[in-house]
Amino acid sequence: QVLAWSALACTCGSWVASCASWGSPLEYMMLGQLLVGLSIAMLWSVPGKISAFWLPGDNLWGSNMIWTAGGLIGMSLPFIAAPIMAGGEGKGSHLGRLLLWRAVITSGVAALVLALRSGMGREEGMEQEEALLYRHRSGSKGFSKAAADIMANGPLLSLLLSVSMTLGAAYSLFVLSPLLLSFPPHDYTPLQAGQILWVMGPAGILGILIARSPAFFGLDRSKRFKPALLVGIGGAAAWLVIFVMVLERTNAMGLSLTAAAVMLFAAPVAYVAQQVVAEMAFPLHDVVSASVAYALVTGLVSLVPIVSVCLTHPFVAEYPTETESPTGFIFSWATLFWLLLFGSSFSGVLFGYKDDESRIIVDSNPQLIQHVTDRIAADLAQARTFSEIAIPLPAKLQGGA
Repeated sequence: QVLAWSALACTCGSWVASCASWGSPLEYMMLGQLLVGLSIAMLWSVPGKISAFWLPGDNLWGSNMIWTAGGLIGMSLPFIAAPIMAGGEGKGSHLGRLLLWRAVITSGVAALVLALRSGMGREEGMEQEEALLYRHRSGSKGFSKAAADIMANGPLLSLLLSVSMTLGAAYSLFVLSPLLLSFPPHDYTPLQAGQILWVMGPAGILGILIARSPAFFGLDRSKRFKPALLVGIGGAAAWLVIFVMVLERTNAMGLSLTAAAVMLFAAPVAYVAQQVVAEMAFPLHDVVSASVAYALVTGLVSLVPIVSVCLTHPFVAEYPTETESPTGFIFSWATLFWLLLFGSSFSGVLFGYKDDESRIIVDSNPQLIQHVTDRIAADLAQARTFSEIAIPLPAKLQGGA
């Protein structure tokens, strides 16, 4: 039902937005995007539900990997698809064509997803069992009470704020990159810019796989999240500085590699944060915690591009000659704003977050934990045997007397 309502809202929003070509562009676009955003909000609990029911052993890492990778692919595809659907070189004059194609494709994808879901069939009792397990994993508290508990969790909110600043800066670069490449000296069309920037999504997936690798952080087995978060934030900030410095001084290949490097470090931050939220929100299950955390982070991240655009007048600081601009638009207000966000995010994680060392010890020494468990079980068995001998003793003595 959630999937059906989400598909319906996304489809309706796409068609409403497409009406901007015939009516008032602003009102139709805002209403359409509101419905599209609502469809996304309905899916915030999907990773928790996949982890709770569909993956064995409560594999939260697997569900988060699917969710994050899917989001990155969905964000990178429009770099290529949108200009092609708009026709020509993807200029703004073809906006109506783009919106119409988006509505048609969205309707087709929604129909396909619903057809596949309905074709899976319904085994007797399967949906009832899923609903029971879903409610069990959600906890006995109501959603509003659980959300209030999360909002009262100071350390968790501090971490979410820090992560949101990094993701907001990276997302702003993701969104505004085609605009940056349309400026002189490159003057790229949207299609040319998309051919350069589409690698940002695959680079983010590669960064997640690297973070999960035992050769680096081994996050599948280790609970040491802080080093991975700091490396991700610091690396994304460093490569963003490199990107803005070489923006006017390199070719398409250089731009593609530096933009991809930003996402190579930024995407693992989002991936790791999902697991950290589940750990810090305990005993609430991620079915509940993920929904609240995603809503908060999404709201904060969406504000950063708006502020960034407001700071781009002009976006690139103007100098009389190229030699007087040694760092490109590194001194523009938007870039300084991004660097401020990265610095605040890094400081927040460095000084405001600590890994749970007890959990790390338990996860790092499974044999020791098993040995201690076996000894405790043996001691309890011995105590039980002694009690069975000692308790009947007075009756035997009484009978002998």
